[in-house]
Amino acid sequence: QPMIDTEADDMIRNQDNRFRSQGLSLQQYLQYTGMTAEKYRDDVKEQAKLNIESRLVLEAVAEAEGIEIADEDIEKEIQTMADNYGMPVDSMKTLITENERKAISTDLKVRKAVDVIIENSKEDKTKKTVKKVDDGDEVIEKKKVVKKTKAKKSDDKAAE
Repeated sequence: QPMIDTEADDMIRNQDNRFRSQGLSLQQYLQYTGMTAEKYRDDVKEQAKLNIESRLVLEAVAEAEGIEIADEDIEKEIQTMADNYGMPVDSMKTLITENERKAISTDLKVRKAVDVIIENSKEDKTKKTVKKVDDGDEVIEKKKVVKKTKAKKSDDKAAE
């Protein structure tokens, strides 16, 4: 429950920041929609629970796959963050605590876990059709390979 509450708080804070960047507040949004703060929080908590469950599954995939994050990967992510905020990378590094570095590493592991899942879903799939013989032994009747293919490039790109 504390994880869900923390995630919900983060989600509400992030949403409030997005509203404020557009000249609106969360309270104004709630007034416009006729929603109570309690109802909004309950809705957010449902999504927070799903977010946490998904993240835990992806962290388990990362662990099972032995996904590791190099310091260079973290540095590259910090560079991206600095670029997004329009600030020098050295300034960004001074703002990032050790816990935040660990969080960045975990985020990168989760992203790589998603990549692994996507890649595995693209691999060739083999289906076996099994036929029972009179004596009860199972024999493979046929093997059907189903392969997902990528979309072909247009003729224009092929000509280049």
